[in-house]
Amino acid sequence: PISMSKKDAVVYRPFILARVSDKSFTETVSDVQDLLKQAGFEVVGTYAPRTTQMIFCVTNDEIKRIASRTPHGAYGAVQRVAVAETHESVHVTFTNPRYMACAYRMEGEMEAIFELFSKTLGFEKDFGSKKGKKPEKLRKYQYTMGMPNFTEPSTLATFPSHTEAVDAVEKGLASTLGGVSKIYRVDIPDTEECVFGVKMAGAKLANDLNIMNYVDGGDISFCAHLPYEIVVTGGRVHALSAKFRIAISFPDLKMVGPKPSFAGIMDCPDQIKKALTAVCRTPQTNFHSQKK
Repeated sequence: PISMSKKDAVVYRPFILARVSDKSFTETVSDVQDLLKQAGFEVVGTYAPRTTQMIFCVTNDEIKRIASRTPHGAYGAVQRVAVAETHESVHVTFTNPRYMACAYRMEGEMEAIFELFSKTLGFEKDFGSKKGKKPEKLRKYQYTMGMPNFTEPSTLATFPSHTEAVDAVEKGLASTLGGVSKIYRVDIPDTEECVFGVKMAGAKLANDLNIMNYVDGGDISFCAHLPYEIVVTGGRVHALSAKFRIAISFPDLKMVGPKPSFAGIMDCPDQIKKALTAVCRTPQTNFHSQKK
């Protein structure tokens, strides 16, 4: 299934509604977990931001192989599958691998991965953007002029080696520094790069739920936006700016106006960066902050 615009150009949207389940939330979560396992996906972590939401963070050898072939491909190395109960309906959704491949400037468009997800979980429709985005526009995406693009992640810290950087992030997450904790870690094969999926439960807008309260208000939950990522490349620890990472999941959100909009979370990019930077400030490490 491919979305078409009026000019018959291919457009992608950030999320896929796989199906509306006829079972309870708990039964659907169990079913989805079994289906993912049967299809050969590795569930590297799970996250339940609410009692009515379960997010499976998944990858496989092919996704990791694709991630290894482009700069900072780790950001696209883990796809997300969500079960969410909204308005008495239980929806199964997943991040659109084709959208993510383009947004994160990966090799190809992960078409085979998209087909595997659709075959495994189902496909009803894509959603998350009214008009959708053309692949070539996604590969250059920025929310608006002057906003960061994919090639401009925020450097959180640098360390003398990859091992020291990874160890520092592991320790910081284990100590819940900045209110941030670990959901998963995936090492990208044949590279000095790994990605951590993190739960943010800090104060104000360094908090997943507080942000989602502003931006997630539709009939189908966008909770597969979560979790946020920290990537370690060599000795450098970095994260996508919220001005890119949130916007790529919610490309139609207005800058101002009633919620859902970005108006209520204007301070979140700085607060998220501060919280993620705090993760790296573990004792007895060589910490060098870099401004960006």
